[in-house]
Amino acid sequence: MQRNKLKVLIACTNYNSDISLLKYLKSINLSFNKLNEEGYLSLSILVADNSNIANKFDIEFLNKSIIVHHIFNNGNYGYIGGITEAFEKVDLNIDIFDFLIISNVDVEVSPDFFTKLIRLNVNSCIGWIAPSIVSKKEIFNRNPAIISRPTAKKLRHLLLLYKYPILHFLYEYLFYSLRRKKKTSYQKSNIIYAGHGSFMIFTKQFLLKNRSFKFPSFLFGEEIFFAELILKSNLQTIYIPELEIIDEDHVSTGKMKKKVLYKMHYESIKKIYQLYF
Repeated sequence: MQRNKLKVLIACTNYNSDISLLKYLKSINLSFNKLNEEGYLSLSILVADNSNIANKFDIEFLNKSIIVHHIFNNGNYGYIGGITEAFEKVDLNIDIFDFLIISNVDVEVSPDFFTKLIRLNVNSCIGWIAPSIVSKKEIFNRNPAIISRPTAKKLRHLLLLYKYPILHFLYEYLFYSLRRKKKTSYQKSNIIYAGHGSFMIFTKQFLLKNRSFKFPSFLFGEEIFFAELILKSNLQTIYIPELEIIDEDHVSTGKMKKKVLYKMHYESIKKIYQLYF
């Protein structure tokens, strides 16, 4: 009996990072081509472009079977906001997809990513799959991002750190290595609270219960936002390290001033706290 094609939509946000976007698309193409002879994958890509200048670039290298929607938003709507804005401008019914991947463009998928993705036997209670996301700079896996649901006290602690950046600097300096050591113990698949926001894989079960998701902030806090949607949908998030992603480390946000970044973090966490805690 012939196997049905797995339908996957990758929605990514680009902000003045065309070089990273092209590298990302090339990694996607390579991984798709390694699987293409089996004919098991139908792949669509939505590029939500928040860039200052609407650059067109050559994507002739992509496999002709890959459908690409490159949408210029004529403004910077943020990470998730850019994607939801682009969704409104293109005729895409997310209900038809088995997986929706939301990602930055400063990442790359491994050559065997799609091969492993189509072989997954995901339980119907799973709404979010968190892959291994290895930082190229730090040689460190960013997943699992948040293992258990934070308390209201933890969120208030974060608000304090982002309100006074010197406190955040000292905290990171003193406790960052301990946090890394704790996360390295997660070498196998586990149920977690939230994956890292740079590359998030959502299942059909999640999409059927969340046909729209308007993010309340410009940037940051998307991990907790989606984790709460998962809980509200009576679903779970699973960390699967066999799915491998390379993170180029904050290409867009790395260009922003730290003062602005701290303010954005503070405002996002404040809204998340008000909504869910």
